[in-house]
Amino acid sequence: NPAKCEEDHEAARLANVPKDLAKAAVEVNPSVRFVFLSTDQVLDGRGHLVDEDVEARPVNVYGQNKLDMEAVVKELFSHWTILRLSFVYGPQVEGAHSTFLQFALDKLNTG
Repeated sequence: NPAKCEEDHEAARLANVPKDLAKAAVEVNPSVRFVFLSTDQVLDGRGHLVDEDVEARPVNVYGQNKLDMEAVVKELFSHWTILRLSFVYGPQVEGAHSTFLQFALDKLNTG
């Protein structure tokens, strides 16, 4: 929760940058492909459709934590994918697009 991250920076970092967990995953399987779900909050929102060459500018503590974890993933894993998503899950919000997971589910259900 981004708002909670603003309230307690240390707890936010512990929750969102689990470097020891990532190290353990590498130790168990050094060739594993690690898929990390990051956030669009690592970007300042000045572009709509952006690619990986756009410089990250986190808008809050949560975004900074996720950017820090992206760096951990790149450092530790030889095979990685980072997805910067928004609205991954949560309640439906009137006037907003569906969550990423609802979008994916809808696409799977419609073929």
